[in-house]
Parts: sequence; C-alpha cells; structure tokens
Amino acid sequence: MNKCTFEVGDRVRIKDFDEMIEEFGTHSDGTPNVSCGFNPDMRYLCGQKATISNIRGDIVNFEERIEYGRGDDENWAWNISLDMISHIEDEPTPEIDFNLLFGS
Repeated sequence: MNKCTFEVGDRVRIKDFDEMIEEFGTHSDGTPNVSCGFNPDMRYLCGQKATISNIRGDIVNFEERIEYGRGDDENWAWNISLDMISHIEDEPTPEIDFNLLFGS
C-alpha cells in the first residue's frame, strides 16, 4: 500500500495512460500495472482533474463523481487507486509568451 500523501479536499489529476505505463510497467494485456488494476475502458478518466472526497485504504473517490457511471448504471464506479493520481500543484506551470499571444 502507498504511503498516503493525499487528503480529502486535494485537487488531483488522474495520470495519463502512458505516464502510468512508464511509471508502473504493464500487465500482459498492455494496461498499466497499478495497484487496483486498470481496465481499458477506464482510459477516458486519464488526465481528468477532480477533488478528493474520500480515501479508503488505497482507493479514492471524488466530489465530481467522475469515476461513477458506466453504461446505464450511474451507481457503478471504477476503483481509482492512489498510485493513479498526482497533485495538480505537482504539474509544471505552462509558460506563456505574451509576445506570441498579442504580438510584439
């Protein structure tokens, strides 16, 4: 189990698919080797940002409920583990060249 560096209320991003593969390697089916498993249908979650509402062991839930709803069952949820997320503030801030935006 990961040492929890996340708290309820933290803004996080679900890591990109390729980022998880680079960090954790792959299962035989080519999906990231994360602690709770990764189904190929979960790829739509990659890169999404959310606010942590609950942490149960290694599994997180989000205020935005992005992990809920699959097909016709809005109460069904994917498990998102702590190793699949990163703090938003850990991401590099993009540099903006105002000369390119507004001309020099």
